[in-house]
Amino acid sequence: MLEKYLAALPPNSGKTYSDKAFSSTSSVDTWLGVFQNLTQQPGEIKIIVTGTSQTGVYIDDLSLFGKNFKSDPLDIQHEVLFKSGTRFEHFAEPDIFENAAGEKIYHFFMNEKIN
Repeated sequence: MLEKYLAALPPNSGKTYSDKAFSSTSSVDTWLGVFQNLTQQPGEIKIIVTGTSQTGVYIDDLSLFGKNFKSDPLDIQHEVLFKSGTRFEHFAEPDIFENAAGEKIYHFFMNEKIN
């Protein structure tokens, strides 16, 4: 998956990233790292994406990590769902850093590309 994000660089080049499957993210950026830790498989590279969308749909009422299934406000994802094939374009260079466990994390900054 990392290769697809890297292939869409440099920022504002017209190159885009899209996924054939539905994809989702959180509308609250402080939750992204928490969710990544819950879903990451051993050996996977951590990827966080921050950006904007015009067509994403807020589905928190239906989400397993939404307000109807979690009682602690810190556990609520505020999930936004994107249709398959939604295209995103980088608007800034990624931040690449390591966490305290020495795991490499890529933070990409992307906006939905319409047309």
